[in-house]
Amino acid sequence: MDPIKLTSIQQWPEPHTVKQLHSFLGFCNFYHRFIPNYSSIAYPLNELTCTNEPWKWNELWANAFATLKDLFSSQLALLIPDKTKPFILETNASKVTSGAVLYQANSNGNLQPCGFISKAFGPAQQQYKVYDQELLGIIWGLTAWQHYLLGTPHTTIIWCDHKNLSYFWAAHHLTPHLHNHIKESQATDQLANTILHAKTLNIPSPFKFSLDDWTTDSDLLLFRKRIYIPDNKNLKQQILHLFHDLPSFGHPGIFKTTSLIHQHYWWPGLTIFVKNFINGCAACQQMKINTHPTTPPLTPIPADPSALPFQFVSIDFITDLPLSNSFDSLMVIVDHDSSKGIVLCPCNKTIDTLGTALLYHQNVYCRFRLPKHIISDRGPQFASHVFQTLCSHLGIKSKLSTAYHPQTDGQTEQANQEIEAYLHIYCGTAPNTWAESIPDLEFSHNLQTHSVTKTSPFNIILGYNPIPIPPAIEPTNLPSLSERLRLLTTIRKEALAAHDLARLHMARHTSRNFTPFKLGDKVWLEATHLHFPNRSRKLSPKREGPFTIEQVLSPLNYRLKLPKAWRIHPVFHASLLTPFAETDSHGPSFTQPPPDLIDGHEEFEIEAIVSHSGNGKRRKYLIKWKGYPSSANEWLKEADFENAPEILNDYKTLHFL
Repeated sequence: MDPIKLTSIQQWPEPHTVKQLHSFLGFCNFYHRFIPNYSSIAYPLNELTCTNEPWKWNELWANAFATLKDLFSSQLALLIPDKTKPFILETNASKVTSGAVLYQANSNGNLQPCGFISKAFGPAQQQYKVYDQELLGIIWGLTAWQHYLLGTPHTTIIWCDHKNLSYFWAAHHLTPHLHNHIKESQATDQLANTILHAKTLNIPSPFKFSLDDWTTDSDLLLFRKRIYIPDNKNLKQQILHLFHDLPSFGHPGIFKTTSLIHQHYWWPGLTIFVKNFINGCAACQQMKINTHPTTPPLTPIPADPSALPFQFVSIDFITDLPLSNSFDSLMVIVDHDSSKGIVLCPCNKTIDTLGTALLYHQNVYCRFRLPKHIISDRGPQFASHVFQTLCSHLGIKSKLSTAYHPQTDGQTEQANQEIEAYLHIYCGTAPNTWAESIPDLEFSHNLQTHSVTKTSPFNIILGYNPIPIPPAIEPTNLPSLSERLRLLTTIRKEALAAHDLARLHMARHTSRNFTPFKLGDKVWLEATHLHFPNRSRKLSPKREGPFTIEQVLSPLNYRLKLPKAWRIHPVFHASLLTPFAETDSHGPSFTQPPPDLIDGHEEFEIEAIVSHSGNGKRRKYLIKWKGYPSSANEWLKEADFENAPEILNDYKTLHFL
């Protein structure tokens, strides 16, 4: 440093105001990397700048001020780091600060500092245990000089207070509260008292294990160097919450949680208790992938023995196709109970109920009369009041699928796959011409033998297969009219019998160990098809709930009690539901605390804002109540956050609102 600057530092007068002290500390902070233990020395001066009390300058601050001036005048030279030589990192921590020095050998073989760092602990870090503070100092040192230490060919040596850090190698990790709780429980535990009694009298062990497996440490009974936990459910739950719920463990599974606990604790039936605890963890049920989803058996829709072609139909749409002849969608109509034939009608994605009825009238009604049943999904074309009223007046029974369960209309979904494959093959190079290929597509499907009926839809409808191309040999034996009618009747009876046989075969091979839900059961609802505005789909819960079953419509369909703000159909198939589990080992997952009384009004505590919708004065926020499940989430206006402005402001800042 310039000698003139050193002289100025030595002559720096003692400050008499906070502003003068700020000026001195600002200069010091610029050169703090050259001062060992800077944060620890300057800590009293920094504290003086943070107080609102009247200025007081005593001996403590005067000594810190003088020490800093002397250190600046010592002209300590730092060694330029050489990554080809080994480094030594020395760290130490006090109650309020932590410091580190990076050493390397100079040309004379003597250790010389390459740099100093020091950092004051925050209010929370000052409450850490001594071993945690020492470890934090090491972490800060390694982070500060990682650009030197990473990739060095030599092992880095760390000098520190090893006695404090040896705590992390101990077999126990107890807070004073937990230590006292275990000690009190062991004092009244029959197994612990029996073991201690046997060891005191030096008599044989009354159990299968040896008495040598039992030791004592810090007034606690240990089994094979692990703390023995008595038969106390609250104590076991407390330990499970520590090793399962904390962010540092991250809700591990049964095996990993058991392994973590087994490093420090032991009690009879540990694995079973951990399994029951995790099975009752609501966070794991809601957030993790369900490896054992509900798999109810399939129940194929039986065919009407008197069904004629296209009396029982299923309808669906293939949308978002390339624009072709002003069409971008395809309406698919399948003969469900009789021929398995299809009728295809190009249309637009914006088609409504009346447009759907008009297409059916122009393409199906004119050939096969009105249907008796229409099976469809819950699209707006079919679920609307207009469509349902129209079906009612015409004597047509509309069968809508449950929410997000396309298997109800599985036959049409299968036909859609074949149609899309055809379009891929023949229209892949010219996608804008798909509408021109629809007649050939419909003809080819109805000409092919169906796997269920063992004959073609044309043969069931017409009694023969139309000739797609001229045959090599012209047929000569044309049947008479009566023979044609008899043949057509036989074909349809055989097709119906094949349909029933396929239904029985499917039901037999898809039967599973499924237990139907009961009225009042609580279940999770799969969130795959639930869309919430301004919410990350990747990090959203995989299931919502739990919701209560308020009506059992069938062994496979259930009506749930959903929040009023949810505008979706409340009937769901059993495959979208998962039982909500509460176990005695885990205890209640949701505490559901009573409201607080604020200014004479009852108010619940807000845990977090989940998402928002709308803009300006019409904006609403979806909030999660503390201690309540996601099924209790509620939309609130901005005016409702009068007693929780911090949560609202933080959410607005995070989402740039």
